[in-house]
Amino acid sequence: MAYVKRRALAGVLAILACTGCGGTLQETPPTDDTAALLKAWADYYAAIDGLKNNFLASDSFKIDDAHRAGAVRLMQSIIASNVNGAMGGGDGSYPHLRLLLSPTIKIGVDNPDTLYRAATITNPDGGYVYRVWGRLGTASDFLLEQFYGPDPQGAISTFEDDDLVADDEGRFEIFLSAEPMGENWMELAPTDRLLTLIIRDSFTNWETEHPATVEIERIGTDGEMSPPLRERDLIRPIEHATAILERQGRFWPDFSSRLRLVGENNFIDFRATESLGIPTQFFSAGFFSLAEDEALIVTIPDVDAAYCGFQAANFWAASPDWINRQTSLSWCNEGAQALPMSNGSYQFVVSPRDPGVHNWIDTAGLTQGVLYARIQSPRGEDFIAPDLQAERVKLSALDKQLAPGTPRVDPAGRRQAIAARQAHARRRYETW
Repeated sequence: MAYVKRRALAGVLAILACTGCGGTLQETPPTDDTAALLKAWADYYAAIDGLKNNFLASDSFKIDDAHRAGAVRLMQSIIASNVNGAMGGGDGSYPHLRLLLSPTIKIGVDNPDTLYRAATITNPDGGYVYRVWGRLGTASDFLLEQFYGPDPQGAISTFEDDDLVADDEGRFEIFLSAEPMGENWMELAPTDRLLTLIIRDSFTNWETEHPATVEIERIGTDGEMSPPLRERDLIRPIEHATAILERQGRFWPDFSSRLRLVGENNFIDFRATESLGIPTQFFSAGFFSLAEDEALIVTIPDVDAAYCGFQAANFWAASPDWINRQTSLSWCNEGAQALPMSNGSYQFVVSPRDPGVHNWIDTAGLTQGVLYARIQSPRGEDFIAPDLQAERVKLSALDKQLAPGTPRVDPAGRRQAIAARQAHARRRYETW
């Protein structure tokens, strides 16, 4: 078989090497679309250069080796997401679902507990209608959001699973349109902007939960062939990607600097993220700065919510290698990775070295970084966000500071926990 393949390749190369064997190429002169396309492409590359200059000039780039690497990794993620999504996601005429974030593409306080999928949609004349359908999985929280990438204002609209009507087997159908239709309707206002529809599944129990199966189509395109690709079809997506790059280049250096205003080993109070993220989410951020022999004990009272998570990240708001290191833990629900104390509260130990505590958050080589706590879809109309407490201690004095009966784990147990994370990631991203 290998011999046949080599003979076939040799034949192709011989044809390509033949001069004067074929016909004459039919050439057409450049048009205004050609000039506009080349300008859009040049502007995109200029935006990449601007992104680099802003990142390298930022305070966060100067912190340490990990944050210099993190800056380059975030630039890689932004560009990869841009090429795959803003430019490669189409113009909304024939939408398809794609991975928005992944273990190698991390942007915007990515949550290790969440699978992010996306599709490009639009509604230029107010007449487009999209149908999203599938079957619910067993994730703790499931929702859809619309975003416009270049706009820093956040989510345009959100559809929560609490509002979703599904049949007894979890099958659902959601319509996105300017006018109401169907049992599940998400408004899609008339706009010629290229919007991103984001679908999130957030998991509490990584060993048992699985995401929803989801498909998308624009009504009226079933069986319809798409038009051939032309220069003008690429101009607007490239301009859209450029606008996103320019925004990201300004936003993340400023965001990372503001995080340090929290103060070392301190947290801001839980607050609603509102349109900047998930409207039903409460969010707290902390700044940790720990020596090799130190730990931060973080205590959070229990809450009643669809999902809760706690994680470490760098100042670029990107998670470390959460598949192969325990840099995050879910909490507040049955099957959560974190175990509660006897009073129901959750106590986490954040440290560079494994202290043999079940609720350990690995800083993954970061001496300074950020801690994020999330509460999604709290239950009850009178929900009050809890007070979060943090205390820095020496690892040698940790046992004296921990609550009695704190769950422990030996090296074999830690390996088992890491193996469970790895197995979940293989299932979550089975297209690898």
